[in-house]
Amino acid sequence: MDVKNNLNENLRFLRNQINFTISEFAEVLGLTSSAYSAYEDAREATPKLSTIISIKKYFNENYPGKLTLDNLIEDDLNSLNFNIKRAKSLRNDLPQSKEELNEIIEKALSESEEKLKAKLIVAHEKQNEQISETLLNISRAMISTKS
Repeated sequence: MDVKNNLNENLRFLRNQINFTISEFAEVLGLTSSAYSAYEDAREATPKLSTIISIKKYFNENYPGKLTLDNLIEDDLNSLNFNIKRAKSLRNDLPQSKEELNEIIEKALSESEEKLKAKLIVAHEKQNEQISETLLNISRAMISTKS
């Protein structure tokens, strides 16, 4: 497949993956149905670079993944088993912002701190028990030596 055919096939492939009709996707992009339909038909038209960038931007904002302009224009996404929805679900598991990442780190540190405090309390209690037992044994030994 050549670059033009890849672009046209990729547009159709991606639109079908998100279950949009030509009219629905054209509306999202601010195009007429006939203009967008011509982009998917390799014989009719090639979109302007600004339209290609808008399409890539739409997918990266709504289905964050690894769709690049090179993928969109040059690769055969269908043969690569590119799955825009799977890319989104994988991406959803990751922090979406620096603030969200900081919250996750703070929560992990807080949980770790709480677990450490609990372990220290248990260790301290065991140590106190051992000290008490040792003191009791010393007291018994002192009493038995006096008698």
